[in-house]
Amino acid sequence: MQHSHPTTPARILPSALIVPGAMLFVVGLGAFLLLKRAVGFDSYDLEVYLTGGDNFMHGLAVYDVQLHGTGTYFIYPPITLLVFGPLSVLPFAVVEGVLFGLGVVALWAVVWLTFRMLGFGPGAGLVGASLGVLGCALWLHPVNGTLDVGQINILLMFLVVADFAVGTRFPRLAGILIGVATAIKITPAIFILYLLLTRRFRAALNATLTFSALTGLGFLVAPAESARYWFGGMIADTARLLGPIPVGDVSNQSINGIASRFFGESGGVVWLVLALAIGIGGLAVAVKADRCGDPVAGMLACAITGLLISPVSWHEHWIWVVPVGVWLGATALRLGSRKPVLAGALLSPLVVFLAWPQESAPGAVRPTSILDPADSLWDEGSRNPIVALVGTAYVSVGVLILAVGAWILFRPNSGMRTVEFAHSQSPPAAISDR
Repeated sequence: MQHSHPTTPARILPSALIVPGAMLFVVGLGAFLLLKRAVGFDSYDLEVYLTGGDNFMHGLAVYDVQLHGTGTYFIYPPITLLVFGPLSVLPFAVVEGVLFGLGVVALWAVVWLTFRMLGFGPGAGLVGASLGVLGCALWLHPVNGTLDVGQINILLMFLVVADFAVGTRFPRLAGILIGVATAIKITPAIFILYLLLTRRFRAALNATLTFSALTGLGFLVAPAESARYWFGGMIADTARLLGPIPVGDVSNQSINGIASRFFGESGGVVWLVLALAIGIGGLAVAVKADRCGDPVAGMLACAITGLLISPVSWHEHWIWVVPVGVWLGATALRLGSRKPVLAGALLSPLVVFLAWPQESAPGAVRPTSILDPADSLWDEGSRNPIVALVGTAYVSVGVLILAVGAWILFRPNSGMRTVEFAHSQSPPAAISDR
């Protein structure tokens, strides 16, 4: 079943945006590359991927080897070894550079597709706006950190966003890319549930079949490792997922991380209760937003819900703040001069995710976030309310967004009054003229 939201003419942004947008991108990317030239990439996660791939290529037990003996294991499904294995034979610097380039391009594509799904038409203005947003997004800490450690979060987010964007034009293909993302990393499975709840049954079936086919392929190429991964308890082994970092570390910006910090050994029970409540509430907001004519808000509410209820959501996983920022910016633009204070307030949550300079060693400065000082103070024994609140920054913003969304969408007669926040343009109309 496909939705048929009412269509409205695409909004064309001024062509003059191309110059400042391109300048923002050049400055943002140039500053990022200059910093990395001085301090280098961390690439820790990329090393984990390639170590797993190298073990696979040499017939070793993929899930037993620790990277540098630190307690960090390869934790991805066996199907990913078909990619990481061949990549492991290439020079590390080449893989590092290619992954960085793919990450930047994929992030730009996410920004572009989000704009298009919100009803903005193609043209020089949209090119400028998307490049400007990309240049700024490089200095959001989740993005900066993802590119620094060589994570694949941006690529997975691109698969999901592209599925929702292109799937509206080609409904028979809807769900396939979400299935691919879920086969690579289990967490995107929440979008399959969202597809079912929004009655996109064909897309949900496509996603499930794609996930099953790729997982089956993993059994063909690595039967022993697949059996261990799927039936040996690894998929639910939080300790293996965390590695040497405790679940209550401030860098774990999930309900589980906060519950562990505040309640200790009882945190697991608290997490289960809160995750159930937030999971139901968050998906209810996502479904309601979709039914009120804003499928982008529905997709983003689903993503935020997944981040909140996941056992582990490192700061890098919060890259969904980029399309959230595009949605907030587009909403602020619609409010414009009518409600300037509210328009400005809509963008304020993004400040929490900014990257800030911090001296990591004498003469060495690296980007960090407001989470790092809170992490240090918490580890040193400081338990004052300010430290505790700052240590929940990403989670607090996520819960706030869902709570505000619920208040707007579930008020009496809210379905007729959400146009100020819900962009009623039809996704097919927004993309069909590409």
